[in-house]
Amino acid sequence: MPYNVTTDKTWARILDDIEESFRKWGGIALGWRVSTLLAPRSSTKQNQTTAERTVTLAWSRRGKDYSITMARQWRAVDNLLVIWLIVETLRLNDTRGYAAEIAGVYRQEFPALPGPGQTGVAPPRENTGPYFPLWLRTGAPIDVAEAAYRALAKTSHPDAGGDRLKWDRIQAAIEQIRKEQAS
Repeated sequence: MPYNVTTDKTWARILDDIEESFRKWGGIALGWRVSTLLAPRSSTKQNQTTAERTVTLAWSRRGKDYSITMARQWRAVDNLLVIWLIVETLRLNDTRGYAAEIAGVYRQEFPALPGPGQTGVAPPRENTGPYFPLWLRTGAPIDVAEAAYRALAKTSHPDAGGDRLKWDRIQAAIEQIRKEQAS
């Protein structure tokens, strides 16, 4: 079941929380920014389109640029809150000293998926067959294929703003892998 959030916090209050998290974290340039289609006063309106509820937070830390985009919640203000929760979790994990271990677990869970905005980080793979659309090596275990499918669904599904043709290829790929590995 997807995680859903509905907040009573205002847009301004969440921005204050983000600023406080960045202040505590340290090393964050003052130029962090939030991008969204809606004006803050409209961020709580109901029945927002995917484009209207999409929120991106971008920042720089230690010379690297980062961004988080969220559109899964039904309102822009709720997506901004989730982004703040992610930033706060990142900060706490870094402060506690186990961010590297958490990153290692995620690399194990999704070994073949490239990071956002990265190319060429996936392991060598054939560019044909059902494993290619899922960013997997041929013959990857079904649990890895299912995890890759779920991860790609978050960004590639048409309801999440993805391309219908790409999504159809991903669906066909996982169905073929399921049949292949069931026999």
